[in-house]
Amino acid sequence: VGGFAVNDGSQKRYAPGVVVVAEHAPDKAVFERTLVHELVHAYDQCRAKVDWKSGAHHACAEIRASSLSGECDLSQEINRGVFGLMAHH
Repeated sequence: VGGFAVNDGSQKRYAPGVVVVAEHAPDKAVFERTLVHELVHAYDQCRAKVDWKSGAHHACAEIRASSLSGECDLSQEINRGVFGLMAHH
């Protein structure tokens, strides 16, 4: 549904790019969560200069974007069939 164009170091002038394909989002809520998720990545790239090739940086960025975008909301977990209170971040 969405993606983020990372700075791989090969570009002299780089601006973060966010792509969201509305036709692939099943509803408005998914579109909005995806957009927020990708915008968090763009913000992190500008603010923290994330090294996307580093597993630790990438994992931290994904957890942060998922948390801030609402992907980890209780209603989303229930929709996925995850009902337990353990093993969540």
